[in-house]
Amino acid sequence: MAIYPNSRGLGFVLCGDTPNDIISRGVGSLSILSPYGYVSRLRKMIARYRPSVVVLKDYYDAGVVVSPRVRKIIEAMEKEAYSNELMVYRYSRKHIRKVFEPYTDNTNKYGISLVLSLWYPDLKRFLAPPRTLTTPESYRTVVFDAYSLLYCYFTLSHLNQKQNNENTNN
Repeated sequence: MAIYPNSRGLGFVLCGDTPNDIISRGVGSLSILSPYGYVSRLRKMIARYRPSVVVLKDYYDAGVVVSPRVRKIIEAMEKEAYSNELMVYRYSRKHIRKVFEPYTDNTNKYGISLVLSLWYPDLKRFLAPPRTLTTPESYRTVVFDAYSLLYCYFTLSHLNQKQNNENTNN
């Protein structure tokens, strides 16, 4: 399960054993925009879907500006996942851009959302027009953020497994 919190709620996507086996996805608004509100929503999702992995946004890259409130939210969600004995992976925008470089020259959020809407046609209804300097990010963009985390997890964890297998065989 990949979860991407933003200032109005969160985007999530839950899949089975492959990124093509989508079980559920969506955009959830929260009435309480505090770590408690996000953790409460995560707790309900864990109880309902029983994931084995939670994938979250990472913010440790140099030059990344993330508000203290969002940091607390991500840390609280990570703590909740660990308390449920789930594996937690975190990926930054840098990781996501690197994973999507082979598929688009435009690795900003809009370019990645176009790629994802080609791979998952049902996401086209969530596509927002490209942002300008004066337009805020669309509320629906967060679902693409969650999908990009999910795809990043499957790509990078598969590469790590492949490298580990090669090292074991040598």
